[in-house]
Amino acid sequence: MDIQLFIFDNDDTLVTKKREMLPHTKKVLQYLHDHGYMLGLASGRDVEQLKSYPRERWGLDFDLDMIIGANGGEVYDAHTGRMHVFNKMSGDTIREIDNMLKPLNVNTQFYFNGKMYLNRMDDLVAASIERNGYDNIVYLNDEVWESLKDLELFKIGYRGTEEATDRINAFMKAHPSDKFRGVRTQTTMFEVGDIHNNKGHGLEVYCQDTGMKYENIMAFGDIDNDNEMLALCQGVCMINGAPETKACAKFVTDYDNEHDGVARFIEDHVLHIKVE
Repeated sequence: MDIQLFIFDNDDTLVTKKREMLPHTKKVLQYLHDHGYMLGLASGRDVEQLKSYPRERWGLDFDLDMIIGANGGEVYDAHTGRMHVFNKMSGDTIREIDNMLKPLNVNTQFYFNGKMYLNRMDDLVAASIERNGYDNIVYLNDEVWESLKDLELFKIGYRGTEEATDRINAFMKAHPSDKFRGVRTQTTMFEVGDIHNNKGHGLEVYCQDTGMKYENIMAFGDIDNDNEMLALCQGVCMINGAPETKACAKFVTDYDNEHDGVARFIEDHVLHIKVE
């Protein structure tokens, strides 16, 4: 395979459950960069946040070449500085989604103007806050919703147990919309965004801009919001990934994200060496 660009989902793919990058994975990424390969991220998080990850979170000495952010709502090319922004949802649509899912007793979670909005605190949300360092929290009620007149979001999230996100997923599939779609982005997070936004569309836009071919791109992912991207290119699903995502990929890793699954796949199938 003539791979020129590697694109990685972050959570449960490139990093561990604790959001840590293992030393050998870090070593392989540095090797790839030093030997002329391009590296990118594709995530539900926004581009500005993701730009800092290599240096600030992972301790690497380079910047990313490209980023697909907000589950395809943003596409950034670091070489040209070009940034595409697509399809934010209006406040009315966001409230429609939240009212539709309210009977499921979901825990709404979204970020707007530097604040985290949620229905209630629980162990899963508390763990997310501890991992990410958020401290400006607003609890949603009718008065707060009414105050969010200028609300526009790429996505609204619902944090819950794996069983809870499965229930939301089943409900959304049974009640399709022509305005929005929902996907699991982690086993404990379900996100709803504009129907046209997905990581695959972000990759299409990037390839249209750059002329890069799908066959020269290898992307790694683990769950629903990676499906369209993995189906387009040399897609690799983590062995710890969802069955539906494995079905979209051309390859499945032999090792999970807790055991350098991405790095070991690249060594075995692209580099054909062990990085020391």
